[in-house]
Amino acid sequence: MIDAALPGHDGSEYLPDSTNLLRTELLSYIKDSNRFSAQEQNLILQAMQLACQLHAAQITRGDGPYNNHLLRVALKLVRDFQVYDAELICAALLHDSVEDQVPALAAKFSPEQVHSQSTDGLTDDTKALAFIQSLFGKRVAQVVGDLTNPKANFVSMEQKHDIYIEHLKQIIINADNFRVKLADFFDNALRLDHVQTTARLLRMAHKYGPAYQIMIARLDIADHGLSSEIVIRLKLLLAEGHDKAMAILTAVPDDSSQSTAASIIVPNVPVTGITFTPVPTGQY
Repeated sequence: MIDAALPGHDGSEYLPDSTNLLRTELLSYIKDSNRFSAQEQNLILQAMQLACQLHAAQITRGDGPYNNHLLRVALKLVRDFQVYDAELICAALLHDSVEDQVPALAAKFSPEQVHSQSTDGLTDDTKALAFIQSLFGKRVAQVVGDLTNPKANFVSMEQKHDIYIEHLKQIIINADNFRVKLADFFDNALRLDHVQTTARLLRMAHKYGPAYQIMIARLDIADHGLSSEIVIRLKLLLAEGHDKAMAILTAVPDDSSQSTAASIIVPNVPVTGITFTPVPTGQY
């Protein structure tokens, strides 16, 4: 079973304090929930170790080290959405690995992982997903692959946003993808208050603006397995997020792209009694 304190063995001693706090919280929740076998617990720990190694040097987000995002997504999935599925938790931890760290993953690949004698013609993405599949199985690799955003180089920001929305519509048809993407979406689109520049705040509000309603509509299809109580809460929070994004777009003047996001006053629209268990502020 999981030992949440394995100094010198799991790399936790090299992680920032805020990341270790989230890591310990997730491992404790997995262990104490009594929902996961010893084998499943160790699979989750393995995914966590790999994710933390891959993203350790990645550029810090406005809300803290990049690994904190991955851990919050996994924690939200299991704690807030009550998805007790070890493979989906692994996918949540690894959901950005191919998109952001494909060279490091591809370097771990060996031809045996695709039962081949040659790697000719295999892209780095294919190698990375084959490596993930060799450790965590086909289902995890499938979700990670599906959630990897398509490359959109040499296009305008508006085109990138359109590509994002079309990709989102396609991937969430699959219930596994939807549950993991929903947790990811919550940690991005419902945390705009952590964005530090107005230019980025505007980009995020434009990017996610149409997506809130897409996610709300997808919750009406019951194959996701989420309880009706959770669905009601999620819909209200998504509606609140949509209203805040629209308020941002209304409140930001055209000539403010270089100002700080803190200078933009956005109406607070609290939804009483439906907020999930918050992650302590110190963990950001």
